[in-house]
Amino acid sequence: MSVVERLLSEVGAAGWRAAVAPYTVRTEAREDIARRYHDGAFDEEFYAERIAPLIEACPEEIADPRSFIAVTVPDRPVRIRFVLPHGTLVTRVPPTYLHGERSDRAIETSVCGMLEPFGFTAAIAGGPEKSMLTRSGLGRYGRNNVTYVEGMGSYHRPVVLVSDLPYEGSGAGMEPSVLPACRSCTACLAACPSGAIGKDRFLLHAERCLTFWNEKPPETPFPDWIHPEWHNALVGCFRCQEACPENRALIDSTVEGPTFDVAATAMLLAGTGFEALPPGVQETLRNCDLVGYLDVLPRNLSALVARAERLGTWKRGTQGEDRP
Repeated sequence: MSVVERLLSEVGAAGWRAAVAPYTVRTEAREDIARRYHDGAFDEEFYAERIAPLIEACPEEIADPRSFIAVTVPDRPVRIRFVLPHGTLVTRVPPTYLHGERSDRAIETSVCGMLEPFGFTAAIAGGPEKSMLTRSGLGRYGRNNVTYVEGMGSYHRPVVLVSDLPYEGSGAGMEPSVLPACRSCTACLAACPSGAIGKDRFLLHAERCLTFWNEKPPETPFPDWIHPEWHNALVGCFRCQEACPENRALIDSTVEGPTFDVAATAMLLAGTGFEALPPGVQETLRNCDLVGYLDVLPRNLSALVARAERLGTWKRGTQGEDRP
């Protein structure tokens, strides 16, 4: 059994999925993105904020890089409750948002441990991760431009590692592919409230995606064209993944997260800084990996509260299922 075969076998035994790709995939992905930009496919603001940093040259992560190892692990939405004086707001965080750095470092450590006996190493790679993942053959794009992995749907968290492990195939990566079902399915298109998933092209109109707007700096207001009813997650958006038939078997796999009491909710809405929060609230935020979203919580949480007030979707007490 080759080193690559052993690696893929051990990753599979851990419940993960992996693929090894040639070192050219990052260059191929960057060149494709640059071509699309020059063809006018990207909104300028979105490109400058989200895409340009991914295709900039970066220092080599390791000496003698020869391949990329794409790995993905199962991930689930997390349900979070915020208690207010007149009811409880129940909302969710979509897959990939929470425990991200922790998950990525755990994968890196595990893969390095698998490679070490054979004299190889790996490190988290910079670059356009989704494009590199699809060029490895591990994932495919959905119509919503989210990556899908067999058996995991879009409920997974990917990380791409650069390695000095020699690649055993040809020198070129695979062309990114689309889920066959997406060619005739329009479930996510119908579910998208903002029109980001269009009929005119497969590439997302990302400048209209709710995710783009609720990840912006906290001083950036939501545009007037974003309707209050559209807000459905604490960060990101869950509509297209929730509607996708590829996720049907996973749709009820939401993980229970923390409940913030009245006092904690009031402080989060007010934008209280981390150091000024009570130790118990700090610990909860650390444990569920929400510290990095503290800056956008007041704006996003306020939008969800306004939606609940408008639609009357409060929960009484702190229990109950939620379909925002």
